[in-house]
Amino acid sequence: MEWTLLESRKETNTTKTLLFKPKTKIDFEPGQYFVFHDLVDGIEDCRAYSASSPPTQEHIEITVRLTNTPHFSKHLQELPKGYMIEVKGPYGDFALRGTPEEIVLISAGSGIVPLRSIMRYVLDSALPTKIILLYSAKTSESIIFRNELNKLAQESKIQLLVTLTQEKGAYEGRINADLIKKAVNDVQKPEFFICGPPLMVKSMLALLAQLGINSKKVHSEGFA
Repeated sequence: MEWTLLESRKETNTTKTLLFKPKTKIDFEPGQYFVFHDLVDGIEDCRAYSASSPPTQEHIEITVRLTNTPHFSKHLQELPKGYMIEVKGPYGDFALRGTPEEIVLISAGSGIVPLRSIMRYVLDSALPTKIILLYSAKTSESIIFRNELNKLAQESKIQLLVTLTQEKGAYEGRINADLIKKAVNDVQKPEFFICGPPLMVKSMLALLAQLGINSKKVHSEGFA
């Protein structure tokens, strides 16, 4: 299906959010991803991107960070307004389903992207679900959706803890057991959603297992 680019906005020095209008309405679950296909420098290429917007929104947003090999990500960031691109999906089992009483969202870097979709969906749908977001970034300038997250933190049902690994802040270092225990009163109660670089996801899964959390209540997605 073809999607048309309506607008783009800068999130960080390396990240942009692109807003698309699909040819026909698409139903998806918050947290799922789509695969974008296009001809780049004469080569057929494709890459998967999670929706950063909720399914309650009329149009669909993806948030693209330049990768270490930015062949496709650079191409997307430079698309002109009105450009039409082939997109397939949605795909993936990493998604919010049902109405859990409490969810803990754990992310690093661009792993915040599908978690934003989940947060916005909970708010737009007026679900009673309490949200705890633990987000690890290198510096304050590299926090994706920084202004929006600050506003969301004012919501009574959202608790936000951001830890920085390369800059001083309220919390410093990587997400660890102490930070999780500080944020979550009863770690056995919520459902956990983890998204970020594969090594970070692996370490978080091991950490939650050490805390005795039932694996059926843990959902994860690795971003390369």
